[in-house]
Amino acid sequence: MLLRKRIIAPILLCVVLLVLFFGQSALTYARVAFTETPPGWPVILSEKQTLDQSLAAGVQVSSQTLSTSNGSQHVSLLDLDLSNPNVNLGVVQANDQIFSRSETVSSMANRTQAIAGINGDFFEINTTGAPINMLAINGEMWQSPAPRSQNANDLAVLGVDANKNLIIGHEQYNGTINVGTSSHALNAVNRYAFARSGGMLLATSRLGAMNVSGYTVALLKPINEARYTVTALETNLGTLAKLSDGQEALIGGGESGQWLQANLQVGSELEISQQITPDNDLQQAIGGGVQLIRDGEIPSSSELGNTTAANPLTAVGITQDGERAFLAVFDGREVGPDHSQGLTRQEMAGYLLSIGAYQALLFDGGGSSEMVARLPGQESVSVINTPSDGRERRVANSLLVYADQQAQRSAPSRYRQG
Repeated sequence: MLLRKRIIAPILLCVVLLVLFFGQSALTYARVAFTETPPGWPVILSEKQTLDQSLAAGVQVSSQTLSTSNGSQHVSLLDLDLSNPNVNLGVVQANDQIFSRSETVSSMANRTQAIAGINGDFFEINTTGAPINMLAINGEMWQSPAPRSQNANDLAVLGVDANKNLIIGHEQYNGTINVGTSSHALNAVNRYAFARSGGMLLATSRLGAMNVSGYTVALLKPINEARYTVTALETNLGTLAKLSDGQEALIGGGESGQWLQANLQVGSELEISQQITPDNDLQQAIGGGVQLIRDGEIPSSSELGNTTAANPLTAVGITQDGERAFLAVFDGREVGPDHSQGLTRQEMAGYLLSIGAYQALLFDGGGSSEMVARLPGQESVSVINTPSDGRERRVANSLLVYADQQAQRSAPSRYRQG
């Protein structure tokens, strides 16, 4: 009896220490194991765990090789307990600027002291480097949502509201400029293409320098959150330099430019009203492609689009209660029988559904697909998956994970964003 007590006491002590250090999630974390094949998948023949590591209370990183009847798949997964106050999600834009030469995920993670993360939105890879869809960071809208495409399921957004709730769905921007009794629609924030098509654009210091030849530019000084004073009205600028912090500008092409010239002059005061619907309180937002899972259901093939091509893919899913998030990266385009084949969008949706996702969003894939993590004891993040380019690709932005306390080391309390 005495021997039994001597054995049990150290075990109980270890359990108590685990709870104190890691929190409850260290004991309740469920390793992903497939009792049945995910929807839309070939038969899974075997599973091999290659990594299973707690990064912090509420943050688990794992990697698996899944052998199927159609070849192998390698997945890296971040499993987040969002009910744990230790866990925070943040969005980081490459080089803190919309027009950018892009930046690697590991660089964004290291400079903001994240413990893990994945690549984010699709972007203009051969031109400006700007993300395609919405971007909000720390309550500031860096770029308004993309207009809906012909595929109504495309161009969805992942958002985090003021209560740290995760939202996946479609967002819409509405803006209006009021000057006296005259008003005009404001089409977008920091979406340069709108000026090119004759629309009205609000530019901020987050955008970067741009060619404004042929456009009308009204430089603005904020009076308060919604009111501005016009400090300059330009019709013959070639290039608009990057705006300084706090400075904004209205840029109009075609009819929009004519309206600016007819209604504004230096010293004019105007009011701008803006709203994002249905979620106007997003503190963080990052755009993506199609919604892979909507209310627990996989959309039709026509809504998923490009359903037959197998590629490296990145996606995020959240559970119905909103207390758990899955950040998944599948490798692909590898050669050999034991190398990762890559997934179709249908297969990625099936995988996320099978591990508990109720909503899910596709991010940029191919050579952009990447996951990083700062393993316990490390000073910087490591690339967890195998990018198909053979190296890290510079991307537009990333979805990163922050923790007040990291396993086996102290970590920064919050991330910093310029």
